[in-house]
Amino acid sequence: MTTYFENTISKIYGDKDDFIIIGLTGQTGSGCSTVASILSKKQDQIKHSLYKGGSPNDNTQRKQKIIYKCFEKTWTPFISIQASSILTLLLSEKSIEDTARFIGGVAGLTDDLQTKIIENIKVIKDTHTNLNHQDINSLRVFYTEFLPNQNNELKNQIGGAGYVALFQTVGNNVRNSGNPTSNEVIGGNFFL
Repeated sequence: MTTYFENTISKIYGDKDDFIIIGLTGQTGSGCSTVASILSKKQDQIKHSLYKGGSPNDNTQRKQKIIYKCFEKTWTPFISIQASSILTLLLSEKSIEDTARFIGGVAGLTDDLQTKIIENIKVIKDTHTNLNHQDINSLRVFYTEFLPNQNNELKNQIGGAGYVALFQTVGNNVRNSGNPTSNEVIGGNFFL
């Protein structure tokens, strides 16, 4: 009997699919979001300095022209799914009471900010609940547009330092226990 995880992996890596997964990881401010943003752009939106003239003058220009021709003919924008969006979704899957209790325990968040965060989480929860999970386009829009927009709203409401503190805590909790609201280390339920 295959598990849900094994079944999902086999679907992702099925013979009919032709795709690339790139995982960008780094500290806050290291440029991962910038790179993801560039890779998600349409071809005409990407600024580059690749040589695209007539006859190359040297080996460097020749190599750049080869890269440019390939880029020009084959570029397809990547779909970006942000880790912070997934962490927000994991938070929204908890009960509102658990999430509120957890948010209340994060240092530096005022009562007003806590209320705004909980309201944002409720919107995500309701939208995810009402989502047609069989419609691939609805799922793509949810994960690549809706969740990042909600995350940006959270970031603007909380501010940079509070946002980083909140999501560092959520990320640590998920890695230790598989639960975004618990800092307990649970063997077998953690992610590396």
